Amino acid sequence: MDIMSTGEFEPRTVDKVERLLDLLDEMERHPALKGKLALHGDTAINLFMLDVPRLSVDIDVSYIGSVSRKGMLADRPHVEDGIEAVAQAQGYAVEAHPGGHAGRTFLLRYRGDWGVGHVKVDCIYMNRSPILQPCCERRP
Repeated sequence: MDIMSTGEFEPRTVDKVERLLDLLDEMERHPALKGKLALHGDTAINLFMLDVPRLSVDIDVSYIGSVSRKGMLADRPHVEDGIEAVAQAQGYAVEAHPGGHAGRTFLLRYRGDWGVGHVKVDCIYMNRSPILQPCCERRP
């Protein structure tokens, strides 16, 4: 996606969105995360479904690896370790906020061409059974 050439968005925002897309690609490749997370929220709608002239700079994912509470609780540490591993491999300083039963937030700090910034990843564990199959197609 070449959003920089559109001139619609601030370069700092474009940088964050490109980082977000790279993180999502790597998260889907990581063995502890592959097929276990579904992107949702305004980022998913704006970047992948609609042509909305607004860019969000966070990642909201729902864990869908196991519908059962027991399975989710067993898998949760591996999922969170996977998110941290992907972020660290891409050079982010990871600040994992203590999570409650519903989820956990990761603040990923970086120094880019536009100064210091961050990308936030919210991982939610309450919506483990999606109504529809997650799709992976991106709009052109």
